[in-house]
Amino acid sequence: MGRPMARNLIAAGHDVLVWTRNLETRRQFSEATGASCAKTPSDLASQTQVVITMLADNSASRAVYLGPEGLFAAQSGADIFIEMSTVSPAHLAQVQAKAGSRVLIDAPVSGATQAAKKRNFDDYGRCD
Repeated sequence: MGRPMARNLIAAGHDVLVWTRNLETRRQFSEATGASCAKTPSDLASQTQVVITMLADNSASRAVYLGPEGLFAAQSGADIFIEMSTVSPAHLAQVQAKAGSRVLIDAPVSGATQAAKKRNFDDYGRCD
């Protein structure tokens, strides 16, 4: 769901910096959309103020947030993290405990990739 959501943000005129676990997917997405790509989650977090994650499960979320090059490894940058993955409450509590002064927002989504592809940002109004 992350890719169609990122495409919608780009189409709405937002600057989007992306990172995915698959290097080829990252390259293809960048070429198709013009989005900038970060080399690691830490690199991404150091270059922005807000990070939105859409990950497969607890394990992926743990690696991306808490790994050696994870989001929380960045020394500066993002201070707001919006976790949109479907993860367990216990896992989210573990990540929150490591967040320090960062804000971690639990915002799981429902639906499927098809719903994200069909939606247009303008369906919800602008937040300028």
